[in-house]
Amino acid sequence: QKSGQVVLLFTDGYGFNVKGGRDKPFREGDPFIYITRLRHGAAAERDGRLSPGDRILEVSWFSFIQQALIASISCTQGFDPSSKAHIMR
Repeated sequence: QKSGQVVLLFTDGYGFNVKGGRDKPFREGDPFIYITRLRHGAAAERDGRLSPGDRILEVSWFSFIQQALIASISCTQGFDPSSKAHIMR
């Protein structure tokens, strides 16, 4: 497994869809939140470093590990547009 930090300018939104979390696991028994799709032409796709299947560990110091999906999404909506995301492949 490989982890790393990705810095994107999310001026037009994050540019990816997610599933998973403690409340609705993407894979049985797995509490991680996964990127499931990159939106065509959005920041994540243009940058090229994120892929479907990547696990989001943290965004702007907010841990996504063992979090409910809705809580994670709600907490990131007010973040700075140049948020840092830590991911694991």
